[in-house]
Amino acid sequence: MFDVVQDFATLKSTKKGGIQVKGMKCNRLLAISSFASLVLLAGCQTAETSGETVNEVDLAFSSFMPGPHPQHTDVFYPFIEEVEEATDGRVTGTLYAGNALSKADHHYDLVVNGVADMSIALHGYTPGRFPVTGVTELPFMGEDGTKGTEILWSLYEKYPEIEAEHEGARVGWLFKNDPAQIFTTDTPIHSPEDLKGLKIRTPSPAARDILEAYGAIPVSMPMGDVYEGMQRGVIDGALAPASVVTNFQLADVTGYITEGNFYTSSLFVVINPGTWMNCQLKIRTRSTKLWEKTWR
Repeated sequence: MFDVVQDFATLKSTKKGGIQVKGMKCNRLLAISSFASLVLLAGCQTAETSGETVNEVDLAFSSFMPGPHPQHTDVFYPFIEEVEEATDGRVTGTLYAGNALSKADHHYDLVVNGVADMSIALHGYTPGRFPVTGVTELPFMGEDGTKGTEILWSLYEKYPEIEAEHEGARVGWLFKNDPAQIFTTDTPIHSPEDLKGLKIRTPSPAARDILEAYGAIPVSMPMGDVYEGMQRGVIDGALAPASVVTNFQLADVTGYITEGNFYTSSLFVVINPGTWMNCQLKIRTRSTKLWEKTWR
């Protein structure tokens, strides 16, 4: 039996720090602001502190998430402010949210091709590109986003194959979101049999396999398209982290939520190699060492 909330309307009131769902607090996506503050000199150091000529530069950050998402308000916007302050305004940043530069599954290539300096997206949006990294999306790979992130990063440090998969870009940080639940528009899910024949959004191959095992029909779809998909009946529901209730306004189109902690997605923040190499060597070295220290 799944743990199903049959009257989702009672869960639509926001509480401090998240939404309370059957005693489970849905934390925001893990904000690794410590690394953001270290990398904030990506681009260049000020002339006064480095003794070198510095050109003004505006760093482009691309995100598939909507503008008010906590990853933006808690990480990227403060990051941009610190960049500007640390460089006396010589280095600035612009956040392009909501797929403004391209679709969610193009975000990695935006950085590889130099269209953006940094980007954030799910590994699962490009199936087959990150097969080794995708192992961390299997069930029971961390009870929450924090534990899952610790596992993912430890594997990244141990196995060079994961770094090798991120070809053409430099990894800024990798992290996991909160566990995925099943959101449905009209159908309550009390058992696996209730999922048979339902069209459920999937964000990755690992999630697809889970849904197929339950008899559902997986539909590959970025999170930004789920609201409209559920609203128009293109899909019957979605497999997604509980934080989407507020972060993507999914409460408006959700009739039922089934808590199962089915899996956790992995996400990347990558940096264009040219942007990174334009940093002074001493700043790149200091940022890398401090980032490693943060995780030990």
